[in-house]
Amino acid sequence: MNLTTLPNDIHYLLAQYMDMQQLVKFSLSCRYFYEFYAPFRKLYGNGYWPETWCNKDNYQVLKNIQKQGFSFKTVVIGFPLIREILANPPAESVGITIALFEYDHGAPIDWEPLLECKDITRISFPPVNRRYESNFDEDIAVDTIPGIIKNLSVWKKLFILEFGNENVDFNMLAETLPQSSVVELNISYGRRVQALFPIIERTNIKRLGLEHCKLTDQDLLQIGGYLEKWKIEKLSLSYNHGITEEGISAIANAITKSNLQFLDLSSYDGCNRVTFELAKTIFEKTKVSKLRGFNFKVYPHTLENDRLVAEYLQFFAGTNLYFEHEDELLYSLLVKNLKNSNANSIELKISKVLTQLPQILNGISNNSKIHSVYFKASETLLNTTNEDDLEFTNAVLPYINSFYIPTFEINGIRRTRMLLQHFTKKSNVREVDIIPTTAEIDLNDLDMIAEYLRNSNVYSIKIKKGIAWSDKAITKIAQFYKGTKINSMEIDAQGVTQDGIIRLAEELNSLNLSEWIFINLKGTGHRGIKLDGIFAAQKSQIGLVIQ
Repeated sequence: MNLTTLPNDIHYLLAQYMDMQQLVKFSLSCRYFYEFYAPFRKLYGNGYWPETWCNKDNYQVLKNIQKQGFSFKTVVIGFPLIREILANPPAESVGITIALFEYDHGAPIDWEPLLECKDITRISFPPVNRRYESNFDEDIAVDTIPGIIKNLSVWKKLFILEFGNENVDFNMLAETLPQSSVVELNISYGRRVQALFPIIERTNIKRLGLEHCKLTDQDLLQIGGYLEKWKIEKLSLSYNHGITEEGISAIANAITKSNLQFLDLSSYDGCNRVTFELAKTIFEKTKVSKLRGFNFKVYPHTLENDRLVAEYLQFFAGTNLYFEHEDELLYSLLVKNLKNSNANSIELKISKVLTQLPQILNGISNNSKIHSVYFKASETLLNTTNEDDLEFTNAVLPYINSFYIPTFEINGIRRTRMLLQHFTKKSNVREVDIIPTTAEIDLNDLDMIAEYLRNSNVYSIKIKKGIAWSDKAITKIAQFYKGTKINSMEIDAQGVTQDGIIRLAEELNSLNLSEWIFINLKGTGHRGIKLDGIFAAQKSQIGLVIQ
């Protein structure tokens, strides 16, 4: 649930009814959410995206909801609120992420109340928003490092991302790590992290993140010497742009004697044929080592780099491949090497139908290791004539049932009609996202979608926009899940009336869906929604995004 600037009566209703439901998503959105969205999305990705945002305006609601017995998986707090939360830390939290927004260079912070929370198993100090051109200074490091050290016996995961500046010293942390319970350490964006290397062999750390640490070849030579002694199973050395072939070679030579199961060397400058030969060497060594996954994403996505990736395709083990360019030679290399590729996901950007596309799709369908395929269609293709659209669709259709596409995103109503009829019970498609481009989804479209879903194995559907809302549309939205395998839905409710959203909730509550989510509830008319009508059900998990 995402609440922004809602009146107190809705806050009261939330606190009153929260104990009746386990929400799919709950978010007390901070006032600066959209400003901080980009850096946090980059920081957390899909794996660490925080589930609860909290700012000063909504903190009282957070406490009221907790009184109803509702606990949070992760709480994200902004700097202006830290002192208030330290006085009364959230209870029963699995993890607390402290987002040091708007550092005001005020009085030193007393971290003791928060750091003594025994429930905390993960603490992260994320980078400050660079748009404000600010950074943490030495005072924060002095205040915080001792507090962290005192609690290392409790925490299992420690994320210190871009913590401090060039003057921050990790020696104090290094001295304490051997007595800690930490199994995952991420010090990405850190400086002078080399002090930790000789200490790690005396710890139980299994996952180590060293991205953007300005590591050099000399550092990698040092890491290569320690790998045999470390218990590290997952190591990320990505985005260290000072690394050359010499450093990568040192890691490659140490792999066979290490405990590594996953290695990430993505995106460093100077990618050329020599570096790809080293990637080949690393892949060959996986045959006699414990390494099961090797990620080597290449940036920038120049045409030359895309061609190199396609040429060395078979040496990318367990990776997700993305090709930015459309090129006859590139596609020819893909056709040649896809059969023996060790990639598990491939994404193609398509703005036109090249002659090799059917051959590429055939190569994908004959490779059992590739389990996800994504087509990133450009705006040019989405707005093409019917003939071009038909050509693209017909090129894809024969392969829908032959390779595994867990999520299929369909742009445009016309293409929806053409593709859905092919999602039969033989199809591997399980999740469908429908994104209308121009036309609205009318009653006939809803009937058509329902009919095709009944003949498919699709269990999750998202209709992201474009529904022409009416009483009949509300009834059909509820009814078209009957007779299907759908157990999860997300619909864009922009334009639905206040009474309509309550009625829709009541209709959906009568179904056996595991979750349903309303998004995009905009407009002042929704600020008086009677949430008791929505929270009346006991069967489904609910998600609301009210913006």
